[in-house]
Amino acid sequence: MPAWLKPALTPFAARPAFLEKPSAWMRIRISAQRYPSIRCPVRIFHGTADQLIEPEQARHLHRALRGSVLHLVEDAGHMVTYADGAAIAEAVNTVVGANSIRPIQN
Repeated sequence: MPAWLKPALTPFAARPAFLEKPSAWMRIRISAQRYPSIRCPVRIFHGTADQLIEPEQARHLHRALRGSVLHLVEDAGHMVTYADGAAIAEAVNTVVGANSIRPIQN
């Protein structure tokens, strides 16, 4: 397991159900391998006070997704959409309003 993902999965790794389904881990790994092929606009929102998934996970995802925009919401927990719904709506409207839903040209 990559070191950057271990903190996010540690609570689940202790559960027998997770251990019985290693295919879930493979899906995560395969998905991560596909990150470079993502060409649509990506906005990542993450709460700085999230105690379930560390903000470093969002930073890693941001580095892996070329052209993504990372929004760290101060003092927000895991349900960041409730903490700053207006900022999320604005980000979505910016993408849609700018007619950016098309492949990024290399």
